Amino acid sequence: YQSAPIAIKKEGERGSPSIIVSHLLVAEPEKLFAMPDPLQPDTAQRTLTTLCDLADRELVVIIGWAKHVPGFLTLSLSDQMSVLQSVWLEVLVLGVAYRSLGCEDEVVFAEDFVLDEEMSRVAGLTELNAAICQLARRFRALQLDREEFVMLKAIALTNSDS
Repeated sequence: YQSAPIAIKKEGERGSPSIIVSHLLVAEPEKLFAMPDPLQPDTAQRTLTTLCDLADRELVVIIGWAKHVPGFLTLSLSDQMSVLQSVWLEVLVLGVAYRSLGCEDEVVFAEDFVLDEEMSRVAGLTELNAAICQLARRFRALQLDREEFVMLKAIALTNSDS
């Protein structure tokens, strides 16, 4: 990582995003698809199995994304692992809440996997659904845009307690 001047927009100034924001936007991962098994009946077990598989793949994506956050690779491997162990779930939840912005009382875990209140209740995920929906409502109220979202994720990564 090489240090470079950072262009910061002044309040009210329109124009291109800062260098860091541009870098983070480019580093944003592609959309994930859950690809639930269409041969399995729509049960709590199928929902939980799909979510576990999706979380596993999302963790791999988060690790790859973190490597593109300025300064992350300057940490020792041990520190990188410690940081990721500390924040991966927070980063994952931020992403799910951001994907759920356009939905009311539904959680968009992936492009092809959306849980409404009833599906969440059946799978025993009522509290998780409610918490993520509440976070998505707050993002909506703040009119969180993509630039702010990528910065929020980077802040979560760099503000680790580890």
